[in-house]
Amino acid sequence: MNGDTGQTNKTAAETESLPEATQSEKQPAEKPRLKGFGYLYKRSNLWWIRYSVRGKDFPESSGSENEMDAMRLLMRRWKEVGRGRFIGPSEDRVLIDDLFQTLEDDYTINRRRSARNLKYRVGHLKAAFGGMKAIDVTEDLIERYKVNRLSEKTERGANPVRPATVNRELAALRKAFRLAVRQKRISAAPNVAMLEENNVRQGFVEPIEFETIVNKPAGIYAGLCAVRLSDRMEKGGTAYACLGRREPRG
Repeated sequence: MNGDTGQTNKTAAETESLPEATQSEKQPAEKPRLKGFGYLYKRSNLWWIRYSVRGKDFPESSGSENEMDAMRLLMRRWKEVGRGRFIGPSEDRVLIDDLFQTLEDDYTINRRRSARNLKYRVGHLKAAFGGMKAIDVTEDLIERYKVNRLSEKTERGANPVRPATVNRELAALRKAFRLAVRQKRISAAPNVAMLEENNVRQGFVEPIEFETIVNKPAGIYAGLCAVRLSDRMEKGGTAYACLGRREPRG
């Protein structure tokens, strides 16, 4: 009996001296997951995500040591699948320069008359966003681009860049993104909001108003309008101006 008791006491003492098992040792840690779609796991110091789309497995690095960044990426992929806009990791390799090249090709193929002006507009965009991933060109950066452009001077250096000029550049940027989404190179495009324009020109009228003025009996007004219109045409006036050309009345 004493021997058995001594053995029992010894075993109990040894048990008490052992450290308690940690939670992770008691049961395997469950991987953070988005139920029914995918989960997170850590490789080295970075968090990765793994998910399946149409039976194909996609492992993808979040590029971050923060677990929440990885979960946000997993959520983004889940939403893309739900909207039918899933592209996958390949969109991370698409550069904004690729989008600009596609835009220029589109203008060339469709023989758009404004192709010459496009190179000038894209030039300013390349100076600001060149070399960046397309998905990294966010609304915040676009707003900063507007501010920077409006603070610059024109090529002649006399006047500040006008909102209308910046809007033509923004329109090119928006079209480049829309082409990329249509071609399924990226899943979504940033919102490109236009600037408010206030470039009202004095002394110019619409075609219908022009016809009304020059057809009135007062010949002097017709003559003045025609002369003013001819000056405008020589300086590259709009196409509609040609429709209303009149010789000054005698």
